Amino acid sequence: MTLVFPGGGGGNWLLTLIHSLHINRSLFTEGDVQRGDNFHRETNDTLFTNDTLFSLSHTPPTMYIGFTTRDLWFSVYLNHYYKINFKEHMTWRDELKTAKCTVEYIQSYPTLNMDINYSDVYYGNIPAFSESLYNVLDKNNITYTKNTHIIYESVSKYCASIINVDLHYDNYNSIPWIAWVLMFSNKFTDMSVDNNSLEHIKNIVSEYNTEVKDNMAKTYQ
Repeated sequence: MTLVFPGGGGGNWLLTLIHSLHINRSLFTEGDVQRGDNFHRETNDTLFTNDTLFSLSHTPPTMYIGFTTRDLWFSVYLNHYYKINFKEHMTWRDELKTAKCTVEYIQSYPTLNMDINYSDVYYGNIPAFSESLYNVLDKNNITYTKNTHIIYESVSKYCASIINVDLHYDNYNSIPWIAWVLMFSNKFTDMSVDNNSLEHIKNIVSEYNTEVKDNMAKTYQ
């Protein structure tokens, strides 16, 4: 069976948790998690290469398990940008164009079945998350232990990795926020980025900032 999730949406983390419950031992790297960790190192382990319980994909096949959200797309966008696309030492123009591509990805991402709700992880709703996860494992005949300690520990690690929305939302000094506003106001062109200063682009953002925030509502929080 395939576990489908948007990039930046915690699929590698979830697969590591599933394997941890399967063997009743945490497979997460010991030590503190850094903001922006993507948990790819865990799923690159030979355990997953040779004996994976689920495959991972961002594209849904006919039958799949959906790990997604309905109301936290700005958070998923920031995670995707910083955990996957961002590179050190990029110019601000390259950062902005990279953020644009990330917004395009979020805008075009398909609506998935929500078998497991990303929002339950984000908000630390452990009972709801555990129930949906156990249901998925039961339906797919996966042997596992209901180890609450492993779940609490793993959710804590994931939440520590999430990019802080408050540092970017409505922040004119945040490149991801600038890209978000430009894209949702249809004012982003590569030419405008190449031929203008960052301050000029911020002035454009200021014209549409309130409108974009109002339109975000619950769809793209």
